[in-house]
Amino acid sequence: MPFVGLFFLIALALSFVELVLLVKVAGAFGPLTAVGLCLLTAVIGGTIARRQGRLTLQRVNAEAMAGRVPATEILEGVILVVAGVMLLVPGFVTDALGFLLLAPGARRSGAESLKRHFAKQVEVRTFGGFPGGGFPGGESPRGPGPDVIDVEVEVRDDDRDKLPG
Repeated sequence: MPFVGLFFLIALALSFVELVLLVKVAGAFGPLTAVGLCLLTAVIGGTIARRQGRLTLQRVNAEAMAGRVPATEILEGVILVVAGVMLLVPGFVTDALGFLLLAPGARRSGAESLKRHFAKQVEVRTFGGFPGGGFPGGESPRGPGPDVIDVEVEVRDDDRDKLPG
């Protein structure tokens, strides 16, 4: 089954479960209480997600400044966005899943799993005669080539009149 079809079925089933649960809670505690609980979880969850998002963004910046790829931190940020959306959707099941994704341990574990999954999907290709793209001794069989420096020049509008010709 294609991903879109599977996603649609899961969303449909989840909507049905959410509706049944919301009606049961409203029947047991009253409709205002059920709506109030949904609003309360959205506000509390949104506040936590925003705070966790700021901390994750700080970790992304720290990793980037250290010269490392912040892959896990970026995936954690994506998971936080998903958690925030789940907390905004009215319902108790999505709220429970959203709060679960806000837990740092669950989020880190999910990010690591996603990273491993994506790593399996990526194929790295190198150019050159040997694995890693190099040649023995560091030179191409055609001899040493010129160093290539790729530069893009950006000229501001106020500097155009200073250019020759």
